[in-house]
Amino acid sequence: MEAIRRVLCELLPEAKAETLEALAAGSSRCPFARGQEILAPGTPLRVLILLDGAAGVYHDAPDGRRAILHIARAPDFVGVLSPYQTVQSVGAVALTPCDAVLFPGSLLSDSAARDDGVARNLLRWSNGRLDLMLRRLALLTFLPTRERLALALITYDVLTAGDGEHPPILGRSDLASLIGASREMTAHAFRALEREGLVRRIGRRRLEVLDREGLEQAAGDWAIDALGPTIEPPSPIRTGDDAVQCERDTHGHD
Repeated sequence: MEAIRRVLCELLPEAKAETLEALAAGSSRCPFARGQEILAPGTPLRVLILLDGAAGVYHDAPDGRRAILHIARAPDFVGVLSPYQTVQSVGAVALTPCDAVLFPGSLLSDSAARDDGVARNLLRWSNGRLDLMLRRLALLTFLPTRERLALALITYDVLTAGDGEHPPILGRSDLASLIGASREMTAHAFRALEREGLVRRIGRRRLEVLDREGLEQAAGDWAIDALGPTIEPPSPIRTGDDAVQCERDTHGHD
């Protein structure tokens, strides 16, 4: 329960103390194995917060192709937060073993209706996620496949690299979903980058970036600037003595 309170405090810093307690009490903590479905499109709306691990938020096209819209890493909300939706519009799958907290969709929306601090925090989160989605959409629309792949390999390098002991979180077969292209086009673009000496294949899933500066040139400065910073490795919520303390000032929360 303490880990849940800490992550709620981090994601909803303006919430009243009693709101955080009610959210923590109404939540359930669930582990997910790598590759397990976390949220399924068309199912009743649930709110999920990652305590540990990384998850891919996706949308499936009618022809079966899957596009990874966003990669969430702990601590973060997963999915779509909207008081007007009753069912999931997107899905989410665990890219690593995940520890997560689940809430009924109504619990968070009711909390936002009663607590202005929660409403402001959720609005900022939703606006930030919308901005990221719009920038990704622009890049997917205007960049050729080769440039999209180069950008993805830079942005998500901590997820695609792996090491000698552990497989990558995202294998080469996942790259098509990440850049919104067919597997054939993605494989063609990867071979082009390989011929240029920028990347190389290792085994069935792994890859290695040989020339990061060359990938940046292939992607283009404007694309890198448009997408924003690269992501950091997924990290768990700290629950020991080194954890970030959440001190509540009750002033202004009458």
